[in-house]
Amino acid sequence: MGWEHRFSRYLKEKGFKHTRQRELVLKAIAKAGPHPAAEDIYAAAGELDANLGQATVYRTLKLLVNAGIVQSLAFNQEGPIRYELAAGIRHHDHLICRLCGEIIEVCDDAIELLQKRLAESHGYAFEEHRMYLYGICPACQAKNAAAGIGGDDGDGAGI
Repeated sequence: MGWEHRFSRYLKEKGFKHTRQRELVLKAIAKAGPHPAAEDIYAAAGELDANLGQATVYRTLKLLVNAGIVQSLAFNQEGPIRYELAAGIRHHDHLICRLCGEIIEVCDDAIELLQKRLAESHGYAFEEHRMYLYGICPACQAKNAAAGIGGDDGDGAGI
């Protein structure tokens, strides 16, 4: 079942109207690129309909998150909440560069199995997880090396 249909069903179950504006916000998320912030989604929605209000975008994002169609992602405390479509997407984790903010989606079945085993070894019935791995991307490492800035001094603590 596609995310448009899931959203329509969710709205109907909760007594909300399925409006053109809400549909446009859903389309704007896909248009805004990977891991957009609400402002990016608002800008993409504005390209689809210049009359679409910011409040409508924010309210619709909340509905989409509650419906399980969109995930909100808090990669760091200072940056904005980011979003990604969740419905029909294979589970993945994220690598995040601490310098430039690049975000890469990664999938590793061995890590997934290890996380499930870890939860179960502590008596937890494993349901879900989010894993964010922070580091310095290859491009930023190269820039730092060219500028003679830091790196790993061998103590395993990074820069």
